[in-house]
Amino acid sequence: MDKVSIIIPIYNIKEYMSDSVNSAMMQTYEDIEIILVDDGSADGSGEMCDRYGEKDNRIKVIHKENGGLSSARNAGLDAAEGEYVLFLDGDDYLALNAAEYALSIAKRTDADIIQYGYIETSESFTPKHINGTGEAEVIKDTKTFYRKLYEIGGEAASACTKLYKRGMFDRFRFKEGILHEDEELITRQLREVGSIAYIPDKLYYYVTRKGSIIRSDFNLKRLDFFAVGKERIKMLRALGYDDILETEYDRYFSGLLNYYCTARKRNSKEGCAEIKRLLKEYYQDHNHIPNDKMRLFYYICRINPDLVEAYYLLRKHFGHIE
Repeated sequence: MDKVSIIIPIYNIKEYMSDSVNSAMMQTYEDIEIILVDDGSADGSGEMCDRYGEKDNRIKVIHKENGGLSSARNAGLDAAEGEYVLFLDGDDYLALNAAEYALSIAKRTDADIIQYGYIETSESFTPKHINGTGEAEVIKDTKTFYRKLYEIGGEAASACTKLYKRGMFDRFRFKEGILHEDEELITRQLREVGSIAYIPDKLYYYVTRKGSIIRSDFNLKRLDFFAVGKERIKMLRALGYDDILETEYDRYFSGLLNYYCTARKRNSKEGCAEIKRLLKEYYQDHNHIPNDKMRLFYYICRINPDLVEAYYLLRKHFGHIE
């Protein structure tokens, strides 16, 4: 049997981590190893990892100094012995047959990556199986991989919605010290992938809680989105994928407007100032005119980036600010 390594970063989530770990321990596929990476927790999470390790010999526990999500995942990869790898965040959980079902698709298709979906939930873990459709769209074209990032959206960018052949990480690790590390990795990694099997099944439960990394109050690290976007633009340009490049330009510009609204709502003067700087830079470096939906604001902000405030006021008036 092929072993599946389930890597779970743990950082100060003592009251939530049992859902994640239990969903891994209860997997219907037997040949798994569960790697709990305690990333310098100070709330007792590390001690809970040790207790789990004592009662299940499939669990490896790694204790390390705090280095962030990417650092914890990388430590897990260094310790992984499985032929396949999947990532599970410490406050989310898996369908009970997630590993078994994804691996069955992997064995049938011999794909390097199995891309599956997630369900957003606010509910605590209850054991759930999914009834798999058995469907799989196997793609072997690099350009289509990149196009799928935009067609599918967040699921395609996330590291947690994939079963990987372990060899996909022989040359890759998550970039440390940034947010949006999943998008940064997939932008580099897709160029080296041989095949991906896209399946419609939802195997992952993404739990939305106040205080999670994605939904926390605004901070400047969230603007790493644009550094990652710039790298993707370089990659798409180097590959000559001009039509996908236009889509990325649209996403980047839309991101500037939407992040400005979020920073403005949270009274982040630094965030607003940095986004205005990025807007100026965007106009200096790119001549791409966005799609119809954003075209008006493209021209308004081109006159003066400070006029992005008009976009915020309209969004606020119509109640569409996150």
